[in-house]
Amino acid sequence: MARMAREGGGVHRYVAEGELLAALLAELAFLKAPANLGVQVRLGGTEVHLAPFAPEEERILLLPVEAQVLEVEEGLPGGAVLYRLPLPEPAPEGSEAWREVELEALLWEAGRLLEREAASEEEAKVLAEEAGALSASLRAHPLGESERALALVQALEAFKGAMERLATFYDALASDRVAREGAAFATQLSFPLRLSRMKYRDRTGE
Repeated sequence: MARMAREGGGVHRYVAEGELLAALLAELAFLKAPANLGVQVRLGGTEVHLAPFAPEEERILLLPVEAQVLEVEEGLPGGAVLYRLPLPEPAPEGSEAWREVELEALLWEAGRLLEREAASEEEAKVLAEEAGALSASLRAHPLGESERALALVQALEAFKGAMERLATFYDALASDRVAREGAAFATQLSFPLRLSRMKYRDRTGE
């Protein structure tokens, strides 16, 4: 079990009743495709491990710039391959590249918020307000119409509604279910294609 957890890289998924077969078929298709054995990404003192993924599958990471060279070590059946990629010059403020990073920071913040678990009616009210503010910021962003941004807005609005219900009538089990749903959703943040296909579910009524 421990080995399975390590090789999975922390990626897990919750599916609604009736959706399990489709999720299993999607995972089976992935397993049958050629894939690497995981990737290590290093930038200065920051190191990120990515679980195995298929060729041409895109991953997006938000990393602090602590060095001038990005190191990417790809695990392959024949051995690891190390790439050293010099970073480009800093993007001018307000440029398209700047806006893309700005959006990623908002998406990252939204993902962390979705993982939060309210411990009381008062905390649920605060989290609902934070979700509303973040949703508004994403909607107002110049790149707020992207698929990933729209997916996060939908998730934040559902999370906000769940927190508002918990703020009215707090239930610890329902709060735990909401946090689990948010954690499962947030694990897909770095997968643009997967995230655009996911639907966040309000689990306060279960």
